[in-house]
Amino acid sequence: MTLLALALVLAAAFLHATWNLLAKRAQGAAEFVWLFATLTLVAYAPAVVAYLLIAHPVVRGVQVLFAAVSSVIHVGYFVTLQRGYRAGDLSLVYPLARGSGPALAALCCCVWRGAEACTSRASTTSATTRTGDSPPLLYSYLSEAGRALLLAPVAWRGRGAVAAAWRESRGAAWGIAVLSPLAYILVLTAMTFTPISLVAPAREISILVGTLMGTRLLAEGQGSRRLVGALGMVAGVALLALA
Repeated sequence: MTLLALALVLAAAFLHATWNLLAKRAQGAAEFVWLFATLTLVAYAPAVVAYLLIAHPVVRGVQVLFAAVSSVIHVGYFVTLQRGYRAGDLSLVYPLARGSGPALAALCCCVWRGAEACTSRASTTSATTRTGDSPPLLYSYLSEAGRALLLAPVAWRGRGAVAAAWRESRGAAWGIAVLSPLAYILVLTAMTFTPISLVAPAREISILVGTLMGTRLLAEGQGSRRLVGALGMVAGVALLALA
């Protein structure tokens, strides 16, 4: 892995843990998820417009399809994650949410392609949903737009909850709106010139960062025990990548 790729992945890991800290503090529901998805569209609109004017990318149907699939998956992910943060500590929920992705991806790989695939870099599917060769910025923006659209009926029915989230947690919402896509874009950018098998374990350093944030900044209990568990998860992902 080059120094540039390592810098991108480590920066993404820190940003990912930071937006999860904000999400924990906000403890919002589906309406809050819609709010920061919509704010993302506002925050990144200038960059997307500039990219379209300069690069003139051709958006193919397969790219839109992959972005739509990502939107559906992430709706479930974000809503479930927010529910988890309302019920549990950051230093417990975040490592479980972050570390379960590679394990589930490897399991799906085994079921889909057979046991032989598990012994030949199952981690290549653990780091991302394939983008259909979309530019990272455009792919992320399309995914965010899809998520905001899917949650629009929920936000309309819960207009009062959206207003309350804006009053009480607008700072957290803006922070997540900027940091969450940026972390994703940095990782996708690294993957354009670095094998996923190298990116996958490196980005899981965020498990340690998130656990430290929970135990230190939020004063959550059992800090040493949870750090040991987080280290075990990172080691497991690394072994998966090297399998």
